Amino acid sequence: MTQPVSYPVLLASLAIGATSAIASADTISHTDFSSGTNGWQGSGGAQVQSDGTNDYYRIPGVTEMFWFEFSNNTNPDLLGDYGAKGDLLELSFDMQTNHILFFGSPVDRSVIFEMRNYDLADGFYPYASVLFTLGTVSGEGQDWTNYSVTFDPNSAELPAGWQPYGAEDSQGNWTLPEGVTFAELISGVDEVVIHSAELGFFYPFTNFDLAIDNITLTAVPTPSTLALLGAPALLAGRRRRR
Repeated sequence: MTQPVSYPVLLASLAIGATSAIASADTISHTDFSSGTNGWQGSGGAQVQSDGTNDYYRIPGVTEMFWFEFSNNTNPDLLGDYGAKGDLLELSFDMQTNHILFFGSPVDRSVIFEMRNYDLADGFYPYASVLFTLGTVSGEGQDWTNYSVTFDPNSAELPAGWQPYGAEDSQGNWTLPEGVTFAELISGVDEVVIHSAELGFFYPFTNFDLAIDNITLTAVPTPSTLALLGAPALLAGRRRRR
């Protein structure tokens, strides 16, 4: 005999199903390197490798560099008008290190996400951009760790934590070009970059052996959508490496 299903269980099941559908539909770009790089280019001889279960993009530690860098200027899902991609966006990826060495000693480095607009270049600056520091990565070796930032692409003001680049004020501080807003700059993104080069820092030659995976741009449900879906929507938002 079929057992009756209570309304709370039924509603929870429907909410979970709806959340899964929305999460899938809202994924704008996802690169797990199982079928190529999707336009991503890495510094230092980066190459796609596999541990037998997962593919990933690794800088193998054979070249001395000032900083590590993963960039993309060809994937249309990551370029163009970010305001048209959603009301709230999340950029997320996983990163792992074997080592980051300066003269044989481990050093930590920042992990930065940057969106560049070459059409708004001002003066001798090659482009205008906005940058966000997501955290640091360990030079002593670090297991796979998720980094992410969520932002409103239609914000006129520079959101908290973001840094501008592309012009400077009378005191020599970096700014966006005159009259340019955060939303305007990322309405024409020409390149996205994940790197460790903090503004104003000088870096010596360093040996990087690290990898990146699961680079994902997602349209995040707004607070009103989450309220309609309930707790399952929050649970579905947690990402884990495959």
